[in-house]
Amino acid sequence: PAEAEALRRAIANGGLDALPDVLAAIRTTGALARARDRALGFAQSARDALAVLAPSPARDALALLADYAMDRTR
Repeated sequence: PAEAEALRRAIANGGLDALPDVLAAIRTTGALARARDRALGFAQSARDALAVLAPSPARDALALLADYAMDRTR
């Protein structure tokens, strides 16, 4: 509740002053882990959808893109 209000203010006001508080809130709520799990699910769905296509360089490139999106660190 108080944390949520602080995040709303930080988003509404912009700037970097509240960044440490925003990052702390994101870390303590588990939001990053949930977002990563959801992204992994989307990447797997993309790879599953590609499986019905005939093998081709384009299909391979799309599969690599899904993997890259999940493996990148920045």
